Amino acid sequence: MEDVELNNVCLTGSNDQLLKAVQSKDLELFKKLLEIGLGNSSINLDNIFDEPYHGTILDICCISTGRSEFAKILLSVGVDVNVINKNRKKAPIHLAAANGCKDALYVLLEHPPTNINLLDSDGNSALHLAAKAGNVECTELLLNSNNIKANQLNRKGFTPAYMAAVSKNKNDELMMAFITCPKVDLDIFIWDKSLRSVINEKYPHLKEEIPPEGTRNITDQCDNPFVYLYSNDIEGFISHITSTKLLDLNNHDGRHTYLQYACDFGLPKVVQVLLNLDVDPNGICPSNTKYAIFIASFRGFADIIQMFLDSKKCICYQTNNGSALLEVIKGSDENHNSLDVNTDLCDHDRSFKILLRKSETSPFELDINQSDDKGNTCLHYAAKIGDRDSILSLLEKGAYIGKRNVLGDPPLADINPKILESHLNKCVKTNGKSPKDINYEIICSYNFLCPPKVYKQKDIDNYQTQLEGQEYIPENIPETDPLLYISEVPELRPLLKHPVLTSFLHLKWFAIKRYYKVNLAFYIGFWALLTIYTLLTFKIEIQNSNLSLTQDNVTEFSTNNVPYSSDTAVYLWVMVLGFLIALIFRELFQLISSPITYIMSLENWLEISLIILTSFLLLCEMSCISNRNQISAIVILLSWGELILLVGRHPALATHLEMFKRVTKNFLQFLIWYSILIIAFALSFYMLFRNDADTDNKFNDPSSATFKTIVMLTGEFDTFGSLPFSLHPIVSHALFLLFIFLIAIVLVNLLNGLAVSDTQAIRADAEIVAHVSRVKLIHYFEKMAVGDPFSWFHKAQNQISNFGYNIPSLCTRRFYLKIRLFPDALQDSEIKILTNQRNFVDFGSSAKKSQIGCIANCQGYYLEKEIVNEAKSVIKFNSEGTEKNCTEILDIFIEKFNTVEKQMEEIKKMLNALNTKSEVDSISSSNNFSVITGSNKS
Repeated sequence: MEDVELNNVCLTGSNDQLLKAVQSKDLELFKKLLEIGLGNSSINLDNIFDEPYHGTILDICCISTGRSEFAKILLSVGVDVNVINKNRKKAPIHLAAANGCKDALYVLLEHPPTNINLLDSDGNSALHLAAKAGNVECTELLLNSNNIKANQLNRKGFTPAYMAAVSKNKNDELMMAFITCPKVDLDIFIWDKSLRSVINEKYPHLKEEIPPEGTRNITDQCDNPFVYLYSNDIEGFISHITSTKLLDLNNHDGRHTYLQYACDFGLPKVVQVLLNLDVDPNGICPSNTKYAIFIASFRGFADIIQMFLDSKKCICYQTNNGSALLEVIKGSDENHNSLDVNTDLCDHDRSFKILLRKSETSPFELDINQSDDKGNTCLHYAAKIGDRDSILSLLEKGAYIGKRNVLGDPPLADINPKILESHLNKCVKTNGKSPKDINYEIICSYNFLCPPKVYKQKDIDNYQTQLEGQEYIPENIPETDPLLYISEVPELRPLLKHPVLTSFLHLKWFAIKRYYKVNLAFYIGFWALLTIYTLLTFKIEIQNSNLSLTQDNVTEFSTNNVPYSSDTAVYLWVMVLGFLIALIFRELFQLISSPITYIMSLENWLEISLIILTSFLLLCEMSCISNRNQISAIVILLSWGELILLVGRHPALATHLEMFKRVTKNFLQFLIWYSILIIAFALSFYMLFRNDADTDNKFNDPSSATFKTIVMLTGEFDTFGSLPFSLHPIVSHALFLLFIFLIAIVLVNLLNGLAVSDTQAIRADAEIVAHVSRVKLIHYFEKMAVGDPFSWFHKAQNQISNFGYNIPSLCTRRFYLKIRLFPDALQDSEIKILTNQRNFVDFGSSAKKSQIGCIANCQGYYLEKEIVNEAKSVIKFNSEGTEKNCTEILDIFIEKFNTVEKQMEEIKKMLNALNTKSEVDSISSSNNFSVITGSNKS
């Protein structure tokens, strides 16, 4: 980045420095900053500043006077002047008019691209805002412009002149500007009242200034069909737009286009008419950039969505920041009981099903895995809401469970394990034949594990042609990424034993195990040669030098005195050096491919230490054989430790290695806390025994005392040989007994119990531990092959690829294609297991037979019997569950039927009682009537 010194300030062309230059009205500094920032791309002219500005740099130049020159410079470099501010919901011309900045407004009007009649979110133009603010100069400037629509209506149906007339702050000069302007229609009716009568009422002293009726030839006739929509006059709106030929059907009121409004408030008749006419189905307005189909989807208007699908127009169902399917799920959890919204038509379940079918039939138009600006997919939102049916439907259609949002969370973070298990059970099915049939198949589906499909669009202007010409490109994501997350979450980890996931792991292991074995064989060769070299070479050197390695002459031994006359030593040195160079290249490959993953691995740091020390051992001259012996000892320990880790990665040995690692980790964590007590005893022993004159005193300094205390922790007390109790017999005996009780008995047994409990827990979950280890191993291989997309190396790869060189295909890309399953081996995202043919796996007739994937070309692949048995258990559970569900449904139906029958009986009894009472009342009334009649006769 170019830095420039100006007025003793280091200029880097940042947005903040640009803002300071505007605040201080330093035009020269502003120009220089702009030149630097645009040159090194450090300035974003569309950046919205925080409080109190809430606007872009051009917005800031238009809200206060004296900054018109700054605005002119910004316009000259191509800043879009018609962008609506997302916070203020206004464009620069609105801000200038509302704040009375005449100079800035003049600059904007002189700029040809400026839309003088642009509406803000309230439907106000710059003239509306100037009239409302009572600014005469800005109003006159706007009225004198050629393209001004002086009679434009806002969302309330007011013209600028009407707003000036009804303003509480009367302004004769402002009103005269409208009266004398020949473009203003004074006879327009607003709310059943003409503007002329309003002016006469509010400004009676200006009555003589108003020109007579019919004297003006108004070309700017007000025509706002939105008035019909505001009053819910659907028939009136339809009649108006169908009868007016020159009407632009893509007009907007600042907040909606006609189609957006109809989709927002649920007007299916209007939508149907507009789609049949020449309306842009993807039309938007500056302050509302949501497509109409998105708005209808959010509201859940299924009928309107179906109209879009039935339309022959090219509908945009998704963008880079969302999709219609996403909006349906978002809207299903919102309250839509707002004013004027037709909630009777809201049906999010039906809308969801309609769009899900569209996604299934046309995935390139509506991708089920499309994410929004936060990185959340449909499955993310469905999981957050907890909608079981939506989650299962999305998973069934292939929603990817490993897609991570900007926070790094996949949908798995919010999916209930029971729901995921239910889906896994549904992924196991049969071909419907008898289990005894030779062609009986168990089918395992992995579509929810398939990384999202990326469709490469051709560079074509026509959107429909782009859709037809898209090509499928698999996204470079480790295929075991979801399984790694499952293995890290305790609640989800037991699902790794499910046959769908174990079979998938088995396939991945089959694809990758050859590379694991090659890597292991390579390291075993390096380890064996290094060990032999370290042990035998020194023996040869000592024999050749005829030196006695005593404490007196050990420092005089030098590698320069060793005549490498032994052929064995030379051969070993050359071979170890060759393996070391190969090991260095292997580690560099991993580091360059995925630096973050590499650096975060402790095992890689062990390998780096081994490489450095081995290099010292082979290439550096050391004057002291003691130093060389120390390095050799560490090299042997590191090399053998690395061998344990590599061999322990094998699934068959993973449980033992995991036990060792977990017990070690827990011991260290435990001892770190109780090291306070151990150090306290060490210092206490030092204070008691430091004055002992014995030359073999182990407590003569704090470090020696600490070391001896730690050794005593293992039970090596040597009580009377090394502890001089005679110096302080009472305190020393009491302190020693306390040490034995607290440390040797309590702490040591506590550690032993901890180790036993950890071992038992791991043995109890031995199968899961083996799966977790396999997942980590495969994921590491995939991560190295895919690489880190944020690393500098991959960015450089992308830059070089633009010049025609495909570096990834020459190194990591080729390796990744070898070990991936989708779409080469699992183009249908499923496998078929022929259980009566030794569990032979059929990858489907559409499997891609190429020389890329390992499994894709496998002629005979058989699944483990244990996995097949588990799959059979799942099938049995599914069939029993189906029968159980049918029985439960029948029981519920019978129960409800009996309840209805009882209610019918009760109603029948009530009716009989009412009839009986009615008859009694009738008889009683007759008798009373007879009595009354008889008394009257008397």
